[in-house]
Amino acid sequence: MLELLHKALFALISGFSELIFASPGAHQLLYRTVTGYELSDSLLSFGIHLGCLIALMMNYRKRIKQLRNEKKLEHSAKRRRGRQPDVASLMDIRILNAAVVPLLLGFLVYQSAAQWINGLFRIALVLLINGAVLFLPRLLPTGDKNGRSFAQLDSLLIGLSGALAMIPGFSRIGCMYSVATARGAEKNYALDLSFLLSIPAVAAMLCFDVYGCFVAAGSLSMLQLLGALTAALVAYAGAHMGIKFMRMICSHSTTVSFAYYSWGLAIFMLLIYLFVS
Repeated sequence: MLELLHKALFALISGFSELIFASPGAHQLLYRTVTGYELSDSLLSFGIHLGCLIALMMNYRKRIKQLRNEKKLEHSAKRRRGRQPDVASLMDIRILNAAVVPLLLGFLVYQSAAQWINGLFRIALVLLINGAVLFLPRLLPTGDKNGRSFAQLDSLLIGLSGALAMIPGFSRIGCMYSVATARGAEKNYALDLSFLLSIPAVAAMLCFDVYGCFVAAGSLSMLQLLGALTAALVAYAGAHMGIKFMRMICSHSTTVSFAYYSWGLAIFMLLIYLFVS
C-alpha cells in the first residue's frame, strides 16, 4: 500500500511538472533521493506518459479537430468547398510540421542523455542553464506574432529548443515557450504552440516505454500493473492542472518566476549533493 502511495505521489509530481515550466526529470530524481524509493520501472513511466498524453489531447481536442478539418478542406476540390480554408490554421500546421522534425530528432540522444545526466550535481548544472533559457524573454521586447508572421527559422528554433528536454533538467514546455516569445510570439499563442508540440513528444516517450515494457514483460507483476493504472489516472490529473495553471499564469502574470525557481531548485539540489557526498 505504501509503495502504491509513493507511485501516486511520484506520478502527480511528474504529470504536473511535465506540463509547466519545470523539469520533470529533476523533480523525479529529487523525489527518489528524498524518499529513498526507486520508482523508475518502464510500466510506471508508461502510465505517467499515458496520463500526460491524454490530458494534452483532451485539452486541445477542439484545436486538433479544427486543424485537421482545415487541412482536409485545403486538399479538397475547390468546387466542393463551402468556404476557403482558414489561413491562420494552415500556417499553424506549417509551423507545427516544421518544428516537430528537430523536436523528434532529439530522441536520438534520449536514452544516452538520460543515462549520462542522472545525478544531482549534473542535473543541477542543467537546471542553471534551464533557468537562463526561461529568463530569456525578460531580456527581449514582447511581440504579437502569430502563425502568419513566423518564418521557417522560427519553427526550427522552437523545435530545437524542445529537443533540449531530452536532457534531464530542461523543461520542454518552458524552453519552447521562451524561444517562441523571444522570436516575437504572443504569449498565449506561444504557450498553445508549445503544448501542441508536446503531444508528439510525449507520444514518442510513450513508444520508448512500450518497448521497455515489452523487454521486461516476463518480470511484470500485478502490483506493477495496478501502479501503472494509478499513475496514469494521477498523472492525468496533475497534467490537467499543469495546463490550466500555465494558461492562468501566461494570461495574468509574467513567467520569469519559473527561471528563479529553476535556479533555486538547482541550488537546493547542489546542497543535497554536498550533504549526501
